This record gives sequence, structure tokens and C-alpha cells, in this order.
Amino acid sequence: PLVLPKIENETVSDIVAVLDTSGSMCALAGIGGDVNCISAGSALVTLLYNVEQHAEIIGFTNTAYKADFVQKRRRLEDIKADFQKHTGGTNFGSVLKYAIDQEKIYDGIIIFTDSETWQGQHATPLFKKYLNDINPNCKLIVASMANNPYTAVDPKNEQVTQLIGLDSNIYSTIVDIIENRI
Repeated sequence: PLVLPKIENETVSDIVAVLDTSGSMCALAGIGGDVNCISAGSALVTLLYNVEQHAEIIGFTNTAYKADFVQKRRRLEDIKADFQKHTGGTNFGSVLKYAIDQEKIYDGIIIFTDSETWQGQHATPLFKKYLNDINPNCKLIVASMANNPYTAVDPKNEQVTQLIGLDSNIYSTIVDIIENRI
């Protein structure tokens, strides 16, 4: 089983942790053992939700959906099972469309994915629209659960960070990016 590290520092920002629950997320996460991407991602969004006071959790496949079933002190296996009820294609842009349509003001959008996206509108113009229309200071962080040779975001945008691979510092790195410490 995955064990969540003890985290004491939190951001003061409004963030959304997003988990890709498409079929390709059943692949191994590449961190050793038999941990797949959906398991690793479920652990990370649960960690963020339990530490951050101003966190929202969203899942996505073809469309984005609010993951109200992620609650404090709930078993990780149950949360993962609920995420796995939502499966389908991968529309990375649906997360940003959701944020735009709902006029959600986030300081950080953190997407846990394998970056295997192929449906819907591309994330790059949607993130630009979000920056222009909603919050010009928002950071988009894409945490890739698998070591794939492509990205779903614009690597030239200074407000976008792509993290590849998992280690015990991923949460601290995400917090430092959102809080402008790196």
C-alpha cells in the first residue's frame, strides 16, 4: 500500500488538484513495484486535499467532474476505486474549460496525468484564455505519472511547469512553484 508522507507546510493559495482517470492511467507509474498511475495520482490528490485548506479536487476523462468523494480521513483504496468508476478518453483541455466556465479563481492548477491526451480542445489556448479572462497569475503544473516523451502543455509558457516522475519531494516542489519560491 502507498503511505502518505507527513506534510506540515501548506500554501495560502487556492488550488485545484486534478486527476486524469482515463484508461491509460492503469499503466505502471514507473516508480518500482506494481503501483499504477491512477494509484499514485489518487494518493497525491488525497495528500493535497488533506493538507491544503483551500483545495478542490477534480477528475477528468472526456470531461471534467468534481470529485466530491475525496474526503479527509477516507481510505485511499476507496478513493481510488471511486476515481476508477470514471473512465474514458483523455480530454486534457476539459479541466481548463471547467475552470473557465465555472469562473474558478485558482492560484495553482495541478494536473496528475500520464500526458496521453488526444481528445478535445488543446490545453495551450485554453490556459491562455484562463490567464486572460480569470487569473493572470495562475500557475499550471503538470505532474506526469509516467515517463512519456511528450507534453500536453506549452513548455515555453513561464507559468507552466511539467514535472516528470515521482519522488518524495513532489509536494514540496509543487508548493514552492505556486508560492513563487522557485
